[in-house]
Amino acid sequence: MVIKAEHRETHASKLFSSLVTIDGTLMPPNTGVTVTFVVLGDDACDYLATAERFALWNGHDLGLGVIARRVFV
Repeated sequence: MVIKAEHRETHASKLFSSLVTIDGTLMPPNTGVTVTFVVLGDDACDYLATAERFALWNGHDLGLGVIARRVFV
């Protein structure tokens, strides 16, 4: 999957290849889901900070979200 994010200072957009997993909890339609994604890149933290918006992207936005937390490995 691809994550599209915007740099918090320059507002430039960037695409990140990622591995996305979706929380297995069943949710009522249109209430949202929790996803976890793994992104590689030296500048990923400049685009994907806590509370920043992102889009799951495949030629167009598939879904929008906000980063709730980050884990560095």
